[in-house]
Amino acid sequence: MAKRPLVLYVDDEKEITDLMILALDSEGFDVTAANDGQAAIDALYANPKIDAIVLDYMMPEFDGLQFLERVSQNPELHAPSVILCSGALPDEQELANRLGGSMRSMIKGCVQKPCDGPMLAKAIHTALGMPSLPSEVSFLDEVDEAPPPSMPISGGAVRMLVVEDDNVFGPAITEKLRSQGYGVGWCMTRKAMHEFIPKRAPRLPFDILLLDLALPDAFGSEIIREFALDPRSSGLKIVIITGHLAQGEEEPFLSQLEPKARALVASILIKPYDWNSLLATIGEVAAKLPK
Repeated sequence: MAKRPLVLYVDDEKEITDLMILALDSEGFDVTAANDGQAAIDALYANPKIDAIVLDYMMPEFDGLQFLERVSQNPELHAPSVILCSGALPDEQELANRLGGSMRSMIKGCVQKPCDGPMLAKAIHTALGMPSLPSEVSFLDEVDEAPPPSMPISGGAVRMLVVEDDNVFGPAITEKLRSQGYGVGWCMTRKAMHEFIPKRAPRLPFDILLLDLALPDAFGSEIIREFALDPRSSGLKIVIITGHLAQGEEEPFLSQLEPKARALVASILIKPYDWNSLLATIGEVAAKLPK
């Protein structure tokens, strides 16, 4: 059996690293993760057999290029192939200004976020000089393209809609919850959410709404207030999933809502959160739904 390449995935958002460990594993890689530059350096010390690094460019403490600089200047560390992966990649001039010769030779590719497992796997295979091989189906795969703009609500005793504008996290959350037996759909915007709700339907087609606060066409509080005015929302529970609030800001946010709107909010999860927290929260909320 061929050796699976070992990849170090470096990103300061734990939510992303958890996702990509699963996605890249299904693409035929062994993956270890680090959530900051120092943890990544420690990982290189601990495992000199790392074949490639997928490196977030924008990180606290020191960014991706500063990490590369420290690695290139340390003779005790080997220099694997590096793929920069970020929603804010540096332009060619910035790279030219900041990269020394040894650092420049380490970077074998750049991938713009959001990206999925197959896209990243192709970049890693290219960086390592390996042919791209057929992989097992990943929950991030959508034929050969990026995830679709929405996913219909599947069958399940408890039905929910995920409104999340990140087209990696949205499908991933949806598939994860579907695997637990829930009926789940996904969309990216307020407008798309309305398409899930027939105007003359006597009740909403979902029991739980997982709502990101910062959407392209609305802020979450607007949507919560909208449902508070809809008589069909009786029994609806909203779980907010957001990076817009910091820990400790949940109560001030809720205090801005009118009583009817506030009553709809069952829980607030601050990004980055782990899957176990999400599943536990959904389980608690589902257990309290009207029978």
